[in-house]
Amino acid sequence: MRGGIELFPGFEPSTGAPAIVDLDTRIADAVNKRLKDAKVVEIEITQAIAERVFGWSKSFALLVGIPLALLGVILGILGIKSYTDFTALVTDARTEVTVNWLRFKRRGLPEGCR
Repeated sequence: MRGGIELFPGFEPSTGAPAIVDLDTRIADAVNKRLKDAKVVEIEITQAIAERVFGWSKSFALLVGIPLALLGVILGILGIKSYTDFTALVTDARTEVTVNWLRFKRRGLPEGCR
């Protein structure tokens, strides 16, 4: 060792080229790992959204389906088989209420109700 210099650099083929390749592969591996992680997170988020929507749809089906089923059973018990039967029943009831109201207006309130 003279003057603080141990060896002069040589002109042999450098061994640094594999380090560059190693660096490139390490960078590529890191990027691929990040992309895979991002895809996994994306899939997990999609699954969570699908589960939430499915849960909401089940709740909605219960809240709407049960009353509709009960309405259908009640209408079936009452003998209403179609929408036209239902509208005819409503029309008859409306006519009866109107007739009773007109009778009431003509006669006035009974003496005991005034």
